[in-house]
Amino acid sequence: MLPRLLSIVCCCLFRPPPAAPLLLTPGVLPASASDVAAYYARIGLDLGALRTSAPEPGSLPLLRALLSRHCRSIPFENLDVARGGAVDFSTPALFEKLVDRRRGGYCYEQNFLLYTVLHHLSFEVSPVLCRVRWNKAEDEATAFTHIALLARIGGGTWLVDAGMSGNNSIEPIRVGGGEQVAADGTFRAEERGDGSTWFEVEHRGEPGRFLPIYNFRTVRWETLPDFEVSNYFSYSFPEARMGRIPHRPFVGGFVVGESKLSLVDKVFTERDYVTGQVVSKMEIESEVELLGVLKDKFGLEVEGGWFEKFGYKAA
Repeated sequence: MLPRLLSIVCCCLFRPPPAAPLLLTPGVLPASASDVAAYYARIGLDLGALRTSAPEPGSLPLLRALLSRHCRSIPFENLDVARGGAVDFSTPALFEKLVDRRRGGYCYEQNFLLYTVLHHLSFEVSPVLCRVRWNKAEDEATAFTHIALLARIGGGTWLVDAGMSGNNSIEPIRVGGGEQVAADGTFRAEERGDGSTWFEVEHRGEPGRFLPIYNFRTVRWETLPDFEVSNYFSYSFPEARMGRIPHRPFVGGFVVGESKLSLVDKVFTERDYVTGQVVSKMEIESEVELLGVLKDKFGLEVEGGWFEKFGYKAA
């Protein structure tokens, strides 16, 4: 009942302007009004505050609010992949898993979900394939195994990413805007002369030194089959970034209050959201402990009985 009531309110708040409709990437199904209303409920968006501030559809304040609430409500996680499953980022599957069942997902799920919502709200937005450069040698080749979003607002382009598991900003970063200080670090997304744009973060201990997170083509050409192939490669190929992570369950990049939470290699870590300093660590030995952390810290309710192969003691 609540999602349906919210859908009526949201339709009134964010009725698209009477312009020609923006096009989704061909083959991607649009989100319905009731889908988007359920998404608002999932991320705890304060409709009363939105009604007071009245952000326009397609506006930067609305984009900031959505990205922040998304990253604070839907954790990055690879549990389905760890269990040996496939990743379906079709619109119905995304709303069923991340919204209705209140699960998390990895970049293709997180950002395609946000993509359909932003499109519904009249944003000019498109997905873009990225080569991950985090912790990579300068001469190390990497495949296109990540997806981010580009939103065009008022003559500028903003990088939006809800699915990089911890080292991206939960604020939109303007492409070509120079160094930008956000609450969680200093970032920049700048075009280089080789036809690529690089997204980088300043080293917290070495001011002026920027570390690459990923890059993408400045002039885009991707179609839905490109994203499907990259997604399949990412969760199935042994040498892909996600192909290595399935050897252990991974949850990360989840912001709660002033903390950023992660779970990897049987260790739950809480870091200060602003400084990145470790606040606490806890080693998890049993499946019972693991399921408790997933539920209490990340809001994920997952059935047990399959974590023993990752070194967790059976329940």
